[in-house]
Amino acid sequence: MSLKEDVDRAFNHAKYSRQSAADTLTTETGFTDSLRKRWIDEMDKVYADNYNMRAENTDLKADVDRIKSGSGRHRADIITLKAENDRLKAENQNLKGSRRCRPLGGQEWLRGGH
Repeated sequence: MSLKEDVDRAFNHAKYSRQSAADTLTTETGFTDSLRKRWIDEMDKVYADNYNMRAENTDLKADVDRIKSGSGRHRADIITLKAENDRLKAENQNLKGSRRCRPLGGQEWLRGGH
């Protein structure tokens, strides 16, 4: 199975999971339909951002592999691509750990803050 297929499968699982979580929020906390929809929309944005970052990381890894197979004059390119890849990984981690990913943890999300 390819990386893209793995990511697609995880994305689809996450989509089901967040809909299930939104249903639970509605029944257990009395979320209105509009708040439920807003929560799902926010989660859609987070998962889309994460999906795009993984795709960019995959592209960068392919670039690094291609350059590594070239001559030594590409050393600076390798360093630049690795730094960009590390930056994207860090940004991915920030998305995973951001408040947007955990809207239940703070009341500011309910008031419109992200």
